[in-house]
Amino acid sequence: MDLIKATMKGSTDGFDQLIEDSDRMRREMAAIEPPTECRAYHAESLAALDEGRAILETMKSAIQAGDIQALTQITQRAGALQAKADTLEALRGQILANARE
Repeated sequence: MDLIKATMKGSTDGFDQLIEDSDRMRREMAAIEPPTECRAYHAESLAALDEGRAILETMKSAIQAGDIQALTQITQRAGALQAKADTLEALRGQILANARE
């Protein structure tokens, strides 16, 4: 809530930091060459980071503009991203199970 309140008052520092952190994580993760059995997980993780960053950018702009409709759409996108995170967790579990065999 503090992040949203600050943005409404004109300070985007919190969002800017989150976006910068997301960019850094993506660069670091993209530099990893995963083993064959982890490539799908790696690619989906990068896609999830990209979507998360896009949501942050959209949220920042929507709050600055007071665009309630855009914020409603963000909720839907965030739900889809959560579903992707759940899928990634299941895929991670499969990778770990296969590694134990």
